[in-house]
Amino acid sequence: MLLREQYAVINLILGMRCDGYGSNGILRCGMEPTWAPMLCIPTTDDDAPPIEIMTTLHYCELHRDTFAPSEYLSMKEKTRIERMAGHCRPSHFKPDFDRAFTRKVRIRTPEYREFLKGFLKAL
Repeated sequence: MLLREQYAVINLILGMRCDGYGSNGILRCGMEPTWAPMLCIPTTDDDAPPIEIMTTLHYCELHRDTFAPSEYLSMKEKTRIERMAGHCRPSHFKPDFDRAFTRKVRIRTPEYREFLKGFLKAL
């Protein structure tokens, strides 16, 4: 079973293409990606580590800095994150969406492969 999961993750990675847009702003880049942005949302009082959320977006070297947290953080997504934080963080934890930032994760790292494995299980 473990080998099958690894094979599925490798196939998923091999089929990925960059989510950045080409110079015309209309067509997707289409290059092989190397990075995935992880959204990090700190707390208002800096007592707790930030919430870290992996994304299913992927970028090549050229477009690796094009992801902006503000594009991802719609009101619906902020509400979902606040609800999630209420279950796994102390009651005084308040996400500071204005200070959200991204951390880049290489898509071939064990950390990202574990995320993809969980993502595939959820499908």
